[in-house]
Amino acid sequence: MDRLSATGRRSMALLASRCYYYHSRSYELVGRLDSVRSFFHARLSTATLRSVSVL
Repeated sequence: MDRLSATGRRSMALLASRCYYYHSRSYELVGRLDSVRSFFHARLSTATLRSVSVL
């Protein structure tokens, strides 16, 4: 997850989205989602600021 965050390349967006999903799902299943919530909020704000419209 740290490596995906550091690269931030658009070519890895599909892989990153799947990693983020399974990462959050695993924390949700063990009941520790609150501990990584700030990480996901930071990723969301970064993705929102870097949004590129694809036509």
